[in-house]
Amino acid sequence: MDTVHTVFVVRIEQTGADPRSPIGPRAHERKVEMNARSVVFEMSPDKVDDAVSQFEDGVIPRFREISGYKGFTLLVNRENGKTLGISFWESEDGVNASGDLGAEARQALAETAGASAQSPQVWEVAVHDQK
Repeated sequence: MDTVHTVFVVRIEQTGADPRSPIGPRAHERKVEMNARSVVFEMSPDKVDDAVSQFEDGVIPRFREISGYKGFTLLVNRENGKTLGISFWESEDGVNASGDLGAEARQALAETAGASAQSPQVWEVAVHDQK
């Protein structure tokens, strides 16, 4: 299998402060390269594969149709049934545009896998390294 490396880093833009100053130039504005939404699900361990299939076949193809979609990661613990879904977006607008689909996915997992979901969290991705 080929290895792909992708790194996203938040850039810090500098003010007009004198770079020779003992404290150096000051960072005043961050340009966010990517945002993410995460949700933790809990379900019976024997339902984890059902949840994985539901994301692969139903949720991810629909995320791909939303402007600003960058990717999706689903982490699973097959022993205790906990999963962590993380969707990645170019901007906060993409996160917001995907909110209804995220709610649908949480509801569908509740119905098909008996999953309970914690409240979604929205994040700024400061560093993303993918090998």
